Amino acid sequence: MTKYDTLNYDEFVSIGKNLSMNDMTRVNHDSPDCFGESQSMIVSKNSSGIIHAFCFRCGRRGIYAKDRELITPTKMNGTYVPQVVASTKLIEDIKLPVDINHECREWPSSARTYLRKARVTTDEVKKYKIGYSASFGRLVLPVFKGNILVGYQLRRVLKRDEGPKCITKKHNKFFFSHIQNGKGTCVVVEDLLSCIRVGRHVSSIALFGTSASNAVINALRKYKRVEIWLDDDNEQVRRKQRELLHILENFVDEAVLITGEHQPKDLSEQILKRVLGVHK
Repeated sequence: MTKYDTLNYDEFVSIGKNLSMNDMTRVNHDSPDCFGESQSMIVSKNSSGIIHAFCFRCGRRGIYAKDRELITPTKMNGTYVPQVVASTKLIEDIKLPVDINHECREWPSSARTYLRKARVTTDEVKKYKIGYSASFGRLVLPVFKGNILVGYQLRRVLKRDEGPKCITKKHNKFFFSHIQNGKGTCVVVEDLLSCIRVGRHVSSIALFGTSASNAVINALRKYKRVEIWLDDDNEQVRRKQRELLHILENFVDEAVLITGEHQPKDLSEQILKRVLGVHK
């Protein structure tokens, strides 16, 4: 990795120009400063024609506006902040990968195995529109608010994939999964597959992380009891759980923590129902 954190013009712009609006692709990063051939770079073009690129191997990124001005991200407190002209709007429409495939039998065995370990059924794959993208080599986990797609995650399932565990594209305000199953209890979990498993029995909300937005808090306020079930394997997560617990105690009749080393998707159905206290 070079001392610079930006991609050169010729490393991604020509790829982005061949994309349609609101499309993305995953390619090898052809650069002497980045080694390997595992399609480590994602290039996307938003509805304004702005091209974004990021390489998960070397950490370099670039943004290119349609007026051909190369926009260089600057790093502030560890966070990259795109420097753009004032007239350019970075509003991205959410669109699933164009090659998403919902037929489980056509997926690589590793993708099918990942869902099988989480005990997600074929019917649930169809119900929640889970798919696989060959161009990204990842499972596609969509998130909807009603019938509106508000984001999705690309989940790593291939051994040769050196990228992060999840790649997320979202509208921040609404990016959480909410399965409604009664009005008494709602269980807060981290990921979509855990949300699906819990949602078979009681209402569930997936945070896609450990932080709850105001929109999540508002959704939880209508329940009498909220159970917080995060992967509390480190102190930072445990602190986030306690913070959410203290907030919810002001809005619901009962808020409790479910502690342990396993997330809902990792448990058998029998044990999951026992933890949830359901018997159907």
